[in-house]
Amino acid sequence: MADKWDKQQVLDFLKRTGEDLKRTGEEVRKEAQRIIDEVRDPETQAKVKEKLSSFGTWAKRTAEDAATMLDGAVKKAEDMFAKASERVRGPEEGAAPAARAPRPKKPAAKKAGRGKAKGGGSRKTIGKKR
Repeated sequence: MADKWDKQQVLDFLKRTGEDLKRTGEEVRKEAQRIIDEVRDPETQAKVKEKLSSFGTWAKRTAEDAATMLDGAVKKAEDMFAKASERVRGPEEGAAPAARAPRPKKPAAKKAGRGKAKGGGSRKTIGKKR
């Protein structure tokens, strides 16, 4: 059930609430005034300008470094792409991969009486052509 308040309880509640709001308002005004005074202070303004200037210098230097690194990466990618294209096409501009002569395969020599090759394993390596 809802509480029933008499007229005096309502007035007391409103009075306390008004006093709380008044105190809170005064605290807010004091804090706002402190911030305004701090912002108007020439020493504080000088510190802020110095920090903004150093931040601007850092940002400019960092952007230039990033641009240089990106430019290098793009050039490297272009070189790699050109080399890969040349490998696919061949040294001549119009040569297709099928136009190149295939390499003859060497017959494997059989060795009687010997075990595994030195090193204990296969001599084939991934990615190397012989």
